[in-house]
Amino acid sequence: MTAWPPIDRDDLRKARGDAGFDTVLPLLIRRLIAETASGLDSLDMPGGSGTAVGGFDGIVTVSGPSVFVPEGTSVWELSVGGGNSKAEGDYEKRVKGPNGLATQDVTYVEVVLDTWRDARTWSARHTEEGRWREVRGYNLDVIDLWLEQAPSTTAWLAARLGKAQPGVRSLESWWTDSWLRSTRIPLDRAVVLAGRGKAAADFSALLATGRSVIALGGDLRPDEVCAFVAAALEQEGILGATQVGARVLFVSDKNGIEQLVTQRQPLILVLADPALARDIPQQHPHQLVWAAMPGGPCDVNVPRLHSQVIESLLLSDGMPSERAARLGALGRRSLLALRRALAHHPEPLTPERASTLDVVRRRLLLLNSWNGDNRDDRRVVGQCSGLEYEELQERARELAAGTDIPFLGHQEEIWHVLAAEDAWTLLGTSLTSDDLQFFRTAVSEVLTETDPTLGLDPGERWRAGMMGVRRCFSDTLRAGLAQSLALLGTLGADVRGPGGVTGDRWARLLVRDLLKQANADDTYSLWRSLGDVLTLLAEAAPEEFIEAMHEGLSGTTPLHTAMFTDNQPDNMGLGSSSPHTGFLWSLEILAWSPEHLDDAVDVLTALAVVDPGGRLSNRPLASLVGILSAWAPNTTAHAEDRIRVIQRLARRQSALGRKLLLQLIPDSHAMQMSHPGPRFRDWKRDTVVTPHDRSSVTTAVVDLLLDELNAAPELYADLIGKIAALPPKHRAEIAQRLTELADDLEDDDQRAVLHHALRDQVSRHQEYADTAWALPEDELRPLQAACEAMEPRNPVKRYAWLFQSGRITLGDIRRRDNFAAYDAEILAWRAAAVGETVASGGLTALVELASATEFADLVGIALAEHSEDHDQELLSWLEEDASPAKEIATGYLRRRMWAQGNDLRDRLLSTHRGSADSGSDPADCPGSSHRVVQAR
Repeated sequence: MTAWPPIDRDDLRKARGDAGFDTVLPLLIRRLIAETASGLDSLDMPGGSGTAVGGFDGIVTVSGPSVFVPEGTSVWELSVGGGNSKAEGDYEKRVKGPNGLATQDVTYVEVVLDTWRDARTWSARHTEEGRWREVRGYNLDVIDLWLEQAPSTTAWLAARLGKAQPGVRSLESWWTDSWLRSTRIPLDRAVVLAGRGKAAADFSALLATGRSVIALGGDLRPDEVCAFVAAALEQEGILGATQVGARVLFVSDKNGIEQLVTQRQPLILVLADPALARDIPQQHPHQLVWAAMPGGPCDVNVPRLHSQVIESLLLSDGMPSERAARLGALGRRSLLALRRALAHHPEPLTPERASTLDVVRRRLLLLNSWNGDNRDDRRVVGQCSGLEYEELQERARELAAGTDIPFLGHQEEIWHVLAAEDAWTLLGTSLTSDDLQFFRTAVSEVLTETDPTLGLDPGERWRAGMMGVRRCFSDTLRAGLAQSLALLGTLGADVRGPGGVTGDRWARLLVRDLLKQANADDTYSLWRSLGDVLTLLAEAAPEEFIEAMHEGLSGTTPLHTAMFTDNQPDNMGLGSSSPHTGFLWSLEILAWSPEHLDDAVDVLTALAVVDPGGRLSNRPLASLVGILSAWAPNTTAHAEDRIRVIQRLARRQSALGRKLLLQLIPDSHAMQMSHPGPRFRDWKRDTVVTPHDRSSVTTAVVDLLLDELNAAPELYADLIGKIAALPPKHRAEIAQRLTELADDLEDDDQRAVLHHALRDQVSRHQEYADTAWALPEDELRPLQAACEAMEPRNPVKRYAWLFQSGRITLGDIRRRDNFAAYDAEILAWRAAAVGETVASGGLTALVELASATEFADLVGIALAEHSEDHDQELLSWLEEDASPAKEIATGYLRRRMWAQGNDLRDRLLSTHRGSADSGSDPADCPGSSHRVVQAR
């Protein structure tokens, strides 16, 4: 075991005499300051022969006190020798503070990496002079003591002096000296974070909180964990000599972690293997970063690299386009595979297992993952490997240990092939026909098992675990086999199976057989049981998946109608989950590929036709809208291809097509969710939707809707609701068509719907004409003309909109912000409408108007504003049961008495008492329900 610290005073004394160490000393002091200072605000201390502003070797500002770094601003002079004479010479030259500061507000620090026995007395004497706030002298012994409190800097210096602690490296040194220099084209931050910018920001934010453990998801190897952390810190500008960067170490040795964890200075330790932390104390001041187990919980999910970014970076370096595209795709599968492809010397970067390909490694590569606590998993793994499970388990532990990059990882008895894509890149071409036959047997047995919980009542399924009802095989093994199918389908072109069949063709055969059995199951149980692996099966064999979907949607009673089960609540009233979501995700993944877009849309269309609707918002129609969106399409297909698909769908399914077309018109308030992408295939790429693309798709969609207007005139109202999102030429055409339609349209109900829709749009844009989103007046004019032409002939239908809300939009920008004037104008409009209604049909028409509105009392208020001649008649309406007439009377009398007060009340009471005395109005007798509304 190597003792800590790995360097001592003698190493420092020897190093000071080495050639060039005078350029290392500023780097050493800079790291010491960064690692141990309290509240570091600024640190200006260049390495090499440079000097800081003002001629000082260093200028430092901190907000808090610490043992070796003075609080506030301090200036530093550095030397590897010279003792008192060197210190005195530096001191005499420095008579001014930095950056205009008075010397009395600054601490002066002289560092002489020598024995300098007079350092303490020299410091005290010059402090007493009062030129500087304080004077400090640091000699060799002080720096040695300082290093004891700075373990990260100690590890860095030990490596520079050739006494590195085994398995411990400064992350900055690893990044610059090992990672960046290992390839012909440096895989810098832009490559490592291609498509990972958000994950890097999330990691840095989490690190800043002081989180004790941060697990990185994404099935990362140790070198990729380090590269990601280094690139993330560099992106934040904190990788070097900063309070964060100076504390980060990469640890791959058990002894190293045991030594470092005892240090009191907080460190950030990036571990090559989480198992290194197994025996360390639970209480320590450090932050630990490691890779989460594949499929396990993580704090930050690190996605795969974007192949386009890598490709463009390689192209900019002069690489031929075909090779750049190939390496971009390789980088998306595995950053470490890309590193090997570009390495100066790939041999040291290639795991030992790549040259020792025994049958166990190959078979475990295909199984991918399993649960050692599951009896049936153990049986399948043993049969596939040709070993008893106990013997296989020992081999697995060997493959998870050793000094080489491990092949397997495990958490308790959950086993996974680590970095599966990289492992396939290394080992996939070594698979044999026998390996694939064993794989076929395992897939057939494991993935055809139906879920026994489907036999339970839907309201009881949540209790399945407590009842002991579960599959024979673990979810871990199922996921592992499905992932291998997807990898074989993606990367298997160079693998040869029985009869010379390629690996990707083999994957397609297995998926075809599996889905054929599912379609043969009239109970739909096998399809439902495949829900947990469906997306991977679709990715493994897209054509076979599409073919099976088409087969299950054929006939008068399609099999796949059984996938929709979310329209009935369970016994707890929550509603059951529905298998159809897994199918939608699978088809959405396929739609990213232009090659599979047509087929995916065809299947989604067929599903939308048979969809009965349900509780969940995930519906086939919503998937189609997301895929074919004009402004944020979830496919990499070009705009012209999306237009072609939309046109074909609209021709074949006119009713569904109309719904789709309407939803495809962009809405300024709409949100578009990003659909999931494939795990392994390079289908989902960043695409730029140009304004021309958006316009061309929108234009095509509206053209199709206009063609449908004669067959479906109800579309007019929907188009009016989206009028602002349409191209100007379409707005003008719709206005013209509506104006022409008004001459022949006799149905007053239809006229009312279109008139109110037009009025709402026109008035809203007129009222907010001073906003950027409002349509200009010259474009509103034809719509206004159409609105006037479409007015209902019946006053009731013509004016019902005025009484649908207490506050309506009049289209009057002058009164918009003057509430009193606006309310007065609304009242005047309502009074005029009521007057015309009464004139045409009397109070009977008024009751009809109130019945057609949301707020009948507003009709009464408007009547009171229009006329005072209905007091007696409306007073009698109050004795009715709840009705529009009674609400009219309430509003009318309330308004009348608000205007005339108690005089009107007394007059009404007097009149009705007289009527009661003469026997003409029994409603006013004692016990009658008749009442007069009190003035407010």
